[in-house]
Amino acid sequence: MLTWCLHESLQPDGSFKPDEGTSDSLEESDSWGVSFLARIGFFDRTKRFWTGEDFPEAEQIRERLIGYIGKHKGSGGAGGTYYEHALEELGNATPAR
Repeated sequence: MLTWCLHESLQPDGSFKPDEGTSDSLEESDSWGVSFLARIGFFDRTKRFWTGEDFPEAEQIRERLIGYIGKHKGSGGAGGTYYEHALEELGNATPAR
């Protein structure tokens, strides 16, 4: 699932490809992607219950996600609620301006 998330779902701009089989907004799709990565410990080794592998690209991806959310937070389909949750999952980060 991690490989699919990073190479199929995660887009170069920091968004996640929406699942065409759902009615989720782009904001919701982005939140689900961030939540998955955060909960499996991709960004935080102490939460990485399933592998001892290091992910040197994790911080760069985290920053890309924060940047994307910062640019789109005000236009989220759910009013920014899911983007706020995603920022919390990324460590209560403040989006780069």
